Amino acid sequence: MIRGLLFLFFVITFVLCLFITNDKKESYQNIEKKEILCFLTVRPSETFFELCQRFTENYKVYVVVDDNSYRIPYPLNQDITIVRVDSNECYRAGFHSTVLYFQNKSCSRDKALYYFSKQKNLRYRYIWMIEEDVFIPCCNTLTDLDRKYKNADLLCKDSCRREEFPEWGHWQHSDRVIAYSNYRASIFSFTMICAVRISRRLLKDIHRFASKYNQLFIDELLFLTISTKNKRKIRFPEEMKHIYYIDDGKLIPEQKENVNKQNIYHPMKNIELQKFLQV
Repeated sequence: MIRGLLFLFFVITFVLCLFITNDKKESYQNIEKKEILCFLTVRPSETFFELCQRFTENYKVYVVVDDNSYRIPYPLNQDITIVRVDSNECYRAGFHSTVLYFQNKSCSRDKALYYFSKQKNLRYRYIWMIEEDVFIPCCNTLTDLDRKYKNADLLCKDSCRREEFPEWGHWQHSDRVIAYSNYRASIFSFTMICAVRISRRLLKDIHRFASKYNQLFIDELLFLTISTKNKRKIRFPEEMKHIYYIDDGKLIPEQKENVNKQNIYHPMKNIELQKFLQV
């Protein structure tokens, strides 16, 4: 009888130990597999970093500071990683010319693409790349999209092709790419890129392009075109339809009651307004 009770005790203890160990292992894996949220900035303010803090529970948060001479004058939370990349190093690696008005120069998006392409041991499925004038009402705005589009390589607002928008004033950049690469005119399209989500696979495609041709091309064309060329999965969430180039029709909310927490909004350059409108 006593032996039987002792045996049962050891069995129950063993099962409990397995359960606790597996539970810890699973929690560690969930931490390791956090997706990446990367903000693209020049000289970010203290209020901006306060907004970034909202996302640290669900994302590995990175802030790319384009101005390498800028010294952040306030204490930062250790959950936020600051990224500074030498512009010359980035340029030599072929990561430059994604910003329309800064051709032959490496800016924050070039630096972000270069930085993450080098992080071989960093575990993630996708990276959100967000400009600082994009308003995200709450953390669930992004996590809901991640759950809804688990297998997409690119999330962006839309896709605009040359035959549909011949009046767009920057198609000459696609002509340049066609001249030095094996890309056909039919695969080029543009979109707003102030907020996009790219997969690890797509980042590798971009890295291969930069390595092969020692340059990139304007970001409005870059993500969609390289995705199409490599047959990646592209999705256009309804929640990203409120991304505009210019808010000339008062389409961006200025009061909390008008904010839909599922939507991503652009432009909202007033960071204090972003803080006020968060839900």
